[in-house]
Amino acid sequence: MTQQAIEEFFKADWLTIEEILISFFLGALIGLEREKARLSKPLRGEEKEFPGVRSFGLTCMYGATMIRLLTLVGEEGIPNVALYISIIGLLMFPVILGFYIAFRFFVLRISGITTILALAFTFFIGILVGANLILEAAAITVFITFILAIKPEIQKFVTGISYRELLSALEVGIVVFVFSPLLLMDIYDPIFRVFNFRILYVFFALTLVLSLLSYVAVRVMGAKALTYFAFFGGLVNSESTVLNLVRLGLKVEDKIRDWIVAGVLLANTSMILRNLILAASLTTISGGAYAEIVIAKILIGMLPSMLIGYAAALVYSGKKLEKGESLTLESPLSFKVALKAAIVYAGIFVFTKVLSDMVGSAGIILSATLGGFINAGATILSIYTIATISGETANIAGASVLLATFSAIMNKIVFTRMGGAKSELIKKVFIYLLLLAMPCLTVGLLMTFNLI
Repeated sequence: MTQQAIEEFFKADWLTIEEILISFFLGALIGLEREKARLSKPLRGEEKEFPGVRSFGLTCMYGATMIRLLTLVGEEGIPNVALYISIIGLLMFPVILGFYIAFRFFVLRISGITTILALAFTFFIGILVGANLILEAAAITVFITFILAIKPEIQKFVTGISYRELLSALEVGIVVFVFSPLLLMDIYDPIFRVFNFRILYVFFALTLVLSLLSYVAVRVMGAKALTYFAFFGGLVNSESTVLNLVRLGLKVEDKIRDWIVAGVLLANTSMILRNLILAASLTTISGGAYAEIVIAKILIGMLPSMLIGYAAALVYSGKKLEKGESLTLESPLSFKVALKAAIVYAGIFVFTKVLSDMVGSAGIILSATLGGFINAGATILSIYTIATISGETANIAGASVLLATFSAIMNKIVFTRMGGAKSELIKKVFIYLLLLAMPCLTVGLLMTFNLI
């Protein structure tokens, strides 16, 4: 044998070898989960040959080998018979899978199709690897393994959820996904063309979504989940978050009054943090040489408020429920409460809009203060849209941000009352909200009159 013949003999397509090896390990990952599932529960003797790491790994490698052979047809040195071998090999797998299904159902008397579907997907993953779609194959493998592995958690969830709770989730889905394409258009009131109904719909839908999320969180984690829900919900919409916190604890308010107070404070704290990040970003973009001083002044007003809110929330959320007490929750949703809150939200918007239009261009501060009662984030965006930051307007922009935040803190009294809170809770919340809002109000007024 000549030297050239020896080199040709040992010549290998390393890409093909890599793909085949990768396909085995991807299939083995799914097989590992199936093997673990088999070992985690007692099985009958006939099920000892349950497909596992080797079966799934070889299935994936089988698919990768056949499709890789098919893609090599036509290249130099590859015989045409490879085409027939690959096609026959691909068509053989459904036959093999069919025999396994028949053996499983009629001989072993085992029901269920999860393992069968997993085997079919494993063969498909091998095809993807053979077609050099390795990243896509790996992503599908990880996702399938994850879906298979969370079966115990899914069973616990399904066992613990009631039909009413499932129905509530579907109702939220209808509101968000079915009606939203129709109602997310710009539709204004026909008389004054002041109010955009899209704002009303978004608030209504968001209130329902947050209501469901808060209910699920408390069902899973207990009252302590209120604080986590409050913080992250406040980043999205603090008004809806507070409304749902109060409503969620309405039936057991005496037991979790401290947790509700902590939740309201945390919702406002995260809202202030969001406003600070938003204002700092916009000021950096449009503030030029004045950006640093404006951000510093805004920080002077907001930082004490955030520290006060977080410290007070930490104290209240640290108080535990009495031993033996638990939360008894009723329906996850209340369309009546959400609709009533949306109407109040719309009323505040119209009042703010009309009053600010009457004042005119000189009412940037007033518009910001009133606009904060509706949505502080949108108000801050509007401020930086209509006002250019210069030496004369730097304080006005910063003051507007702080006063809008002040209003966004104090409007929680309205939504606490809308949630049906008792007078004792409203008084306590009012005191803490006023304490929380004072730094923003004080620095905002000082900036308005150019005192700092």
